[in-house]
Amino acid sequence: RKEVFDVVTFVLVLPPRSCALICRLTAPKVLEEMFYALPWEPLRPVQDTTGGPCLCFPLQIDALCTQSVGGPMTHFFCESYHAVDFRCPVGTPLLAVGDGTVHDVSDSNVVSGIWAENLGKWNSISLDLDCGQFRFDYVHIRPGSARVRPGDRVTRGQIICESGDVGFSPEPHVHLEMHRIDDLDGPSEPFLFTTSADVAYVPVACRVYGPQGESGVGDLQVGETPCAS
Repeated sequence: RKEVFDVVTFVLVLPPRSCALICRLTAPKVLEEMFYALPWEPLRPVQDTTGGPCLCFPLQIDALCTQSVGGPMTHFFCESYHAVDFRCPVGTPLLAVGDGTVHDVSDSNVVSGIWAENLGKWNSISLDLDCGQFRFDYVHIRPGSARVRPGDRVTRGQIICESGDVGFSPEPHVHLEMHRIDDLDGPSEPFLFTTSADVAYVPVACRVYGPQGESGVGDLQVGETPCAS
């Protein structure tokens, strides 16, 4: 039987070369058994570029954009700088953003919440777009929801899986991110969505978007924590 502990997770965004006293730990056990941390490494510079391919909106419903390009919660570093998050109920169908081939499917993880160890336990589907340059990722998908397998061909607008809240995720949402196939560990790449009238746009946090484009201001208030990844 796995032992369960109450945990507290701190997610901090600090200016370069600054420090903050967050808490003091007093524990009867060895700290290595109770504390999880990612290996420290310096952040790479962000290239704040624009443009990119015009893609199909990945939802059939209107959804609040909770974090967009350069989001201060988890999109401030180059690997996820151009990612976009949408709040949506668990089980919301997710659509292929373009024609392509499924590269990878992972939908067996079930953990959720903001315990730091969950950062490495998400579910996702990766799609190689037919242009041959980009791999598009859908992250936090619902366990067992994948409707495709690696190697499957998909078409723009096809349902490929369902949204979830798996991994480091304070609420149900989908995290969308794209990388160059020849530099998968490098910076994320910018992309745009298009409306049914072929109007291209980049989603902005705190606004609602759907297949027809922007549909209004959402319920994310100033000071509210956005989605975490």
